[in-house]
Amino acid sequence: MKRKRIVSGIISVGLVLSMATPAFATDVIIIPSNQTSAVETQPITSFSDVSSTHWAYNDIMMIVGKGAISGTTAPVNGVGTYNPEGKVTLGQFLAISTRLVAPDKIKVGNGSHWATPNYSAAIESNLIRSSDFEGTPLSLDANISREDMAYILVNIAKTNGETLEVKTGIQNNIKDFNSISPDRQEVVLQAYSNGLLAGDNLGKFNPQQTATRAQIAAVFCRVMNYIDRPTVTINPDTKNPSGSMVNTKGQMTYEYASKYILDSMKTAKVYQENGKWYVSCTLQNLPDGFYWQPGADVYHETEGYIFSTEDADWVKSTGTIKIELVGVKSISDTAPVSFSLFIRTKENSGCTVSYKLLSSSPNKIRESTDTKGENWINFDTSSVFVGIK
Repeated sequence: MKRKRIVSGIISVGLVLSMATPAFATDVIIIPSNQTSAVETQPITSFSDVSSTHWAYNDIMMIVGKGAISGTTAPVNGVGTYNPEGKVTLGQFLAISTRLVAPDKIKVGNGSHWATPNYSAAIESNLIRSSDFEGTPLSLDANISREDMAYILVNIAKTNGETLEVKTGIQNNIKDFNSISPDRQEVVLQAYSNGLLAGDNLGKFNPQQTATRAQIAAVFCRVMNYIDRPTVTINPDTKNPSGSMVNTKGQMTYEYASKYILDSMKTAKVYQENGKWYVSCTLQNLPDGFYWQPGADVYHETEGYIFSTEDADWVKSTGTIKIELVGVKSISDTAPVSFSLFIRTKENSGCTVSYKLLSSSPNKIRESTDTKGENWINFDTSSVFVGIK
């Protein structure tokens, strides 16, 4: 690993290289005395490695013009280099973010890393939480993943006053959705729904890959509304080509049922109250003709079922339901609790998909479909089983 040499101050031409990806044996990062912007004293008119036909040319020139990022070499007669395919670190991404939306909160001073003031400003501005990322040099110098980029972009949009709705069916646009970390899935859906992010030519988001300098120029221009965002078009559901909410069997289609159920499952909780165990869940409002069927079980590996709803009643009402786990004294890996949700119709009591949470399988949810059988997928259960010690 190359050792970085940190230099305090500004070089003679005033170039800020906090976003640089140097090509030399010894990396030199310039830490400016006032880093609220990255504007060079000698203006950039073009980059030798970014032609006017480059897909991100307008985005790069726009974000450079805003003073949020600079080139990777000192400009000569107005011509510099940008390194559009260079990788971006967390520290660099936070530097651009705070220069754009929180320049007044960047307090330059002593720190363990040149981007420490940006890290602190991002926390103060609610762009990140201290629990999201460590403020160590190792963390700030690590490449930022695309899913973490989505998280920060969504928070920037919220800071700018946006309300980010999730479009029904947007998950169809993300072929590798299940590879996104559970705690980042919602923000990726928000980013896709509102034109902040899009996938590659194969329809994949590639959540663990690193963003490039060209890509971050584009997404910052979108989130700051410097340019028009791309039109968001929902891809057709291959499980339901017609787009209807009801399939030919009279069941709610996979696309809609999975969205309703997973949104409800995010509110599920297992907890103890006055010596009794309960499962609660806030059910989404279903269209007319559809009914919820919740289910809960506690199964001991040697004693069998301690509790089971077994063909629980269908419910139309929305709001929070509360199921008492009668007779259950404790919940453990040998006697785990499960909670299931189904959506039924009177025309067909079957369903295209159901989901089950199991306390012995944290951060997973079991998806059961009428075509592909059972499959465990990523799901954030950090707030579901918090009552189980």
